[in-house]
Amino acid sequence: MENINYQLRSFTSAKRFSAAEYSFLVSGVESHINAFGVEELDFPSGVFDNFQALGTKLKDLVRQSKISKETAKIQKIEEEIDDLLVAIIGVIRSTMKSPVANKKEASTELYNAIGTYGDAYRKAMRYKMGLVDSLLYDLAKPELSELVSALGLDNEVESLTLKHAQCKVLMDSRSNAKVKISKDKTLNIRKKIDELLEIMVTCIRSLYYKTPTENLTELILSLNQLLAESETNYNQRMAHTKKKEEEEKETEPSQPSSGGENLDTPEEDGNTDNSGNTENSDTSAPSGE
Repeated sequence: MENINYQLRSFTSAKRFSAAEYSFLVSGVESHINAFGVEELDFPSGVFDNFQALGTKLKDLVRQSKISKETAKIQKIEEEIDDLLVAIIGVIRSTMKSPVANKKEASTELYNAIGTYGDAYRKAMRYKMGLVDSLLYDLAKPELSELVSALGLDNEVESLTLKHAQCKVLMDSRSNAKVKISKDKTLNIRKKIDELLEIMVTCIRSLYYKTPTENLTELILSLNQLLAESETNYNQRMAHTKKKEEEEKETEPSQPSSGGENLDTPEEDGNTDNSGNTENSDTSAPSGE
């Protein structure tokens, strides 16, 4: 094995994550440590048990925050939005093979403009809504609106606009109910998990300093990779949110932003770049999955 000193990163950057993102990270840490063998890591008594218990509580709170009377309606509308997205992109793609020159040209031009939204229906709900926002904004541009009409997609785009608006209202309503129920509990649990994570990081670093085995190196690389991927997802979500807010300011400068569902997240300044690396990172994550 190469004589390289790998450093397990601190998880302080995760304080900026949404509750769902943070919960996913905690579950990943738990999974990696269990796979390695928690008894081998010499954690203080009760630390990992408390970490697991708090992780379960956080996961339950995240799950409960999504359970409301609006949820069933949202899920139904989401399915309808997915169907419309698939239909719109499907028509465009199929018409690109049309022997009629003007239709082929119109569909090709439209696809070049909005083809990146082709897999929007596969995304998580909140991210999908942002993509649909951007898609509808693009389709409203005069040059693209003409192409939509030329391909006979006006009804589908109108329906997508309506369903999108309905879904936003329901999601905002659910967000308001959610923050009243779970904000304080979620933040309290996260603070306790933060403390336990730092204890665990310190123990793993100390053990690696004493006995840098190949298995321990793999654990460190896996945990660093998990954190880097989580940071990347967070950065992408925030970049999309910023873009959406800037577009709203350009189109409706007098209207305040409607905000997002991420009301229980402590956003902080940090030194995370788009690759998921931070200023304190001493280790590059492995390139594989």
